[in-house]
Amino acid sequence: MIVVWQLALLAGLWGLGIEAFQVVWDTSLQELVRPEALGRVSALDHIGSLALLPVSFAVVGAVADRTGARPVFALAGLGAAALMCVGFLVPGVRDYRAPAAGAGAAEPSGGPLPMLAADREPTAR
Repeated sequence: MIVVWQLALLAGLWGLGIEAFQVVWDTSLQELVRPEALGRVSALDHIGSLALLPVSFAVVGAVADRTGARPVFALAGLGAAALMCVGFLVPGVRDYRAPAAGAGAAEPSGGPLPMLAADREPTAR
């Protein structure tokens, strides 16, 4: 039987894992997205992350009611691991290198605003 201290330990470990990911994610966004587009990209990221949350609660609840919680948790864990592995198949994710320190952003030239830092033209200093 799980007791309170075990739940507290698991919750603490979960929180550390989530925050470690969040620091890497936010840093990557700030390094890879132009400052002019960072607000829009962050908003789309949050909407995409939260939009289907209520749907997932409903689906998981219905499936767990029919099959039990154990298979649902097992499938969710395996699915998360599989999606992580699929993400590493993308060369840009697998071979990511941080941009050089001090790389300046080019001013927009009146055309479409490139959102990714890789789309920037280098500027002379």
